[in-house]
Amino acid sequence: MSNAILAWSLVVMIPVWILIPSVSSSATLFQIEATAQKQGNSTNVLTNNNKNTITKANTVNNLINEGISLLIVGKYNEAISLFDKALAVEPTNTLALSNKGTTLVYLHKYNEAISLFNKVLAVDPNNAYALALKGISLASLHRYAEAISLLIILWL
Repeated sequence: MSNAILAWSLVVMIPVWILIPSVSSSATLFQIEATAQKQGNSTNVLTNNNKNTITKANTVNNLINEGISLLIVGKYNEAISLFDKALAVEPTNTLALSNKGTTLVYLHKYNEAISLFNKVLAVDPNNAYALALKGISLASLHRYAEAISLLIILWL
């Protein structure tokens, strides 16, 4: 029981900035689109804006940003769809992998999420976000010793 308490204590102590995606919850899909256009992205994918699912996305970064926006508003399946589109173009994109993993954590699909966080860590072994979310996923599966070992790395 003490391992469980320690694991959850470490989870709670993780700074909020590690767990919050890079897009503010106040950002609209329109703002993300405008930012991408300013950055000179030009590849278009047409989708439906009126149902607050997906707008026009430019490049992999826009797909990821829009996926994050959908994740923030709780549209998890739509977010996963966009992360999958980004990963179809760039299979090792750590931002798409980690955000898809985060979405899977929200859906309580911890084993699938851990698999994605492992892919992120294979590319970027010091990725604090992937380490933290993998630790949370492991703790959620009652794999406390593994969770503690990962979460301690964040404090060293």
